Amino acid sequence: MTKQFAEFMRKLRAAAGLSQTQVAKDLRLRSGQFISNWERAEAFPPLPMFRPLANAYGVDVEVIFSEYRKATEKLERRRIGI
Repeated sequence: MTKQFAEFMRKLRAAAGLSQTQVAKDLRLRSGQFISNWERAEAFPPLPMFRPLANAYGVDVEVIFSEYRKATEKLERRRIGI
C-alpha cells in the first residue's frame, strides 16, 4: 500500500462527508478499523470493495481503479529497483 493511495481514499471519504464507521456499516464490515487500515496504508481494500466504495463516495469506480493502478505500479517499480 502506498501513502498516496491511502490519502486519496481518506480524501474521498471526507469529501463524501462520511465517517469511517459509516462507511464500514454501509459496506457491511464489522468495524471502521478496516477503513482506518486502508487510510493509514496498512492494507489495500480488496478489489471487490472498489465498486461499493465508489458508490459510497459518489465517484465513478474508474477513479479508484486509476489511483490503485498508479499505486501498484509504484510498488512494483520499487520492488524491482527502478
